[in-house]
Amino acid sequence: MIGQRPVKQPKKIPAKNRRIVERRSGGVCESCGDRPAKDIHHRQYLSRGGSHDVHNLIHLCGFGNTSGCHGRAHRDGEREGLAIGRGYRSELQPVLYRGVWVLPDDEGNLERLSESAAALLFNGGDPHSLVQS
Repeated sequence: MIGQRPVKQPKKIPAKNRRIVERRSGGVCESCGDRPAKDIHHRQYLSRGGSHDVHNLIHLCGFGNTSGCHGRAHRDGEREGLAIGRGYRSELQPVLYRGVWVLPDDEGNLERLSESAAALLFNGGDPHSLVQS
């Protein structure tokens, strides 16, 4: 393996982070916005170097990696920011949140982005050059 190994994460999401994500979602799927959120999903999987940080977590409908938006995240989540590959900084990867591009932070806030700003970040652009929409 090239480079450093990611810091090993505890098995469970810390209770504080879980509460922040659940409060942010209001119990509604953070992807579709239509159904009750059932499961917290890691946008960058732990196996890909992801963490339990709030910006990397999203509350989705469905269970495991088979149903609802959670299943969709595992099948085809890259284009919506629901799945992030190894080597990317998850805190700089936007997510399509109920139809709007956002950049989540660790306090449970969502910075709204224009489509062009989201595309810039997806393509490795400098987040400091973004103009807020």
